Amino acid sequence: MIPPSWRSVDSTALKTWTYDAGKNLVTFGAQSATVTYVQPDCEKVEKPEQTMQDGIWYGRDDGKTTVVKITVKNNAVTKTEVLSGESSGEAYEAALAKAKYKAIYGDFSHYEQADPSRFAGGSGTEKDPYRIANEAQLRYLAESINADVDWKGVCFKQTADIKLTGGDWLPIGWSLNGEVNGKKTLICAYPFRGSYDGGDYTITGMTIGSAKAPADCMTTGLFGLTSGSLSTNDLPTGNDRVVRLKNIHLRDIDVHVVTRYETFAGGLVGSGQNGIYIDNCSVTGVIDSTTTESFCRVGGLAASVLRGAVTNCWTDVDVSGVTDTNNVYAGALYGMDNRVTTVNCYTLGDVTGFSTNPSKVYLGGLAGQGGGIHLNCYSAGDVVSRQVTGDVGILNGRSAGISVQYNSYFNTDALLKQGDTVIAPAKAVGTITTNATEINVVSKTAAELKSEAFAAQLNSNITASSLNAAIDEILKALSGQDGRGFTQQNYYEGNKILSWTVKNNTVVFGTASTDNTTDGSTGGSTGGTAGKDVKSGNTGDSSNLPLWSALLLASTVTLTGTVHYKRKRAR
Repeated sequence: MIPPSWRSVDSTALKTWTYDAGKNLVTFGAQSATVTYVQPDCEKVEKPEQTMQDGIWYGRDDGKTTVVKITVKNNAVTKTEVLSGESSGEAYEAALAKAKYKAIYGDFSHYEQADPSRFAGGSGTEKDPYRIANEAQLRYLAESINADVDWKGVCFKQTADIKLTGGDWLPIGWSLNGEVNGKKTLICAYPFRGSYDGGDYTITGMTIGSAKAPADCMTTGLFGLTSGSLSTNDLPTGNDRVVRLKNIHLRDIDVHVVTRYETFAGGLVGSGQNGIYIDNCSVTGVIDSTTTESFCRVGGLAASVLRGAVTNCWTDVDVSGVTDTNNVYAGALYGMDNRVTTVNCYTLGDVTGFSTNPSKVYLGGLAGQGGGIHLNCYSAGDVVSRQVTGDVGILNGRSAGISVQYNSYFNTDALLKQGDTVIAPAKAVGTITTNATEINVVSKTAAELKSEAFAAQLNSNITASSLNAAIDEILKALSGQDGRGFTQQNYYEGNKILSWTVKNNTVVFGTASTDNTTDGSTGGSTGGTAGKDVKSGNTGDSSNLPLWSALLLASTVTLTGTVHYKRKRAR
């Protein structure tokens, strides 16, 4: 095949050859040769014509003066409406072109202003959040997000159990990739920048795609894409905004995604970027995710999180991640966590994954690739790679160089498998990279993980003195890393930690939170205020911390054959 750089060579760039009898050698002549490039058939690739998708699409000019709405049928605009601005001229033509562009690539966003009257009251402040009491109001929150509406600094609170019955869920915040002029291109990104309190109510029946008809999307979850303003690896200050999600309980989710480019498929969050704080949230159900030309990140709680803290969370989600030749990161809690402090969390679900490339499969019961701090956590489920890989573990598939695991526990009786090889007894981490820190990472049998003694052990780890001692050791480990700078931080803010108990033969959170301002083991209701005597990472004013700015990409289509392994309940 002719190199691309040769195809545009000047037609007279090459010299003719001649024989010099005096020197008895062949050398360059004085004339230029005529160069004609003939493209071979193997290089001829017919690209399909770009076609607009059926439906209603919106466009706006860059000056935001004109908005049009078009209806498309069979790649033809059958109706054009001017919603605001000029009906002819440069702005109109630009808005129309934008609508057609969005119709080609599937950006269905509109330009409507937010309408708070659609909620069940409130003013959107921390003390008086907008209230969400039913499915229609929750769906409106998702549908309202666009280029102008991200609910930055706005607070929401759920006030009742919600059962989703209206078909596929549109994530709150989302993004999209597509192929433009032969290159993967970010088509759009519409993040959620507010905060949401689930009020300890449930959201049941979130579905995205199905096993027979998987959805083609990039960022999936209750929240597809969130972003704050924490753009450095330092701790947040009063000037930084982060997204806060708490007291949200998802039940029986069913997520099936197949897409061309990278995907972030999570239960609660697809991609939580530049400042994400999650407390007292839980997810049960199934997530299957497949990509064909880029990486796959999939997690029971979140596919990918960057900078922040996750506390008092648990999942019982069967997770499957599949990609072609790229990387797959799959975990029952995270696909990948990056500089996030995770305290007091557990997972029960199974994780499976596959890539045609054996060096690119990362699977773990907590995280496919761990790049944060994990403190007082445990994982009980099976981890199975259908490809040979060294990066499979009941806690982490791989622990990156900035990661720290302290007082972490794993089920040594769980099935841990890579390719046709069963790893027995199961191990905590597949690959521990240079500078990663593992302190008191302990194996437990399946029976021990269900015992009163194990619940007591977890509770003893979260008294004020135990937490402070653990944090001291963690910070010491971080300070000893080569060239640390601000490589990793303790983002835990000192909020109260839930106590542990045994229920239905499983060690789970109790109804009370441990009072970690003392060494007692009982306390108030779930949640609570910050424990004053426990060391937190944030030394600045965090009272008005909610948010950031987007980043991300998304997808297009084609592939089937996602494999899902049914969980074995008897461990």
